[in-house]
Amino acid sequence: MSTEAYLAGVPDAAQPRLEQLIALVRDELPGADETIAHAIPTFKVAGRSIVHLGGYARHCSIHPIPEGDEAYREAIAGYVAGRGTLRFRHDRELPVDLVRTTVRLLAER
Repeated sequence: MSTEAYLAGVPDAAQPRLEQLIALVRDELPGADETIAHAIPTFKVAGRSIVHLGGYARHCSIHPIPEGDEAYREAIAGYVAGRGTLRFRHDRELPVDLVRTTVRLLAER
């Protein structure tokens, strides 16, 4: 399965948000390999999984959550869901800068 095939199968409400997340990840990780792992889009660099994205009826998600400093921890506090997942609801604006920072931190680890 490809990223495009995954996108075609997510709920209609998730598609625009997930497309936006994918575009942000592609921008932050140029040349990354895109695959499906754990049944969701995954971006890899040099064979290492960097970030996983998921699209659902009420939200999209990114995981894992990188360490980051105290300011980062405070910035993500309202988005943490479960263990190691950031959840972005469709009825709220996507925090683009936070997504970019998250992807950068994941790439650095």
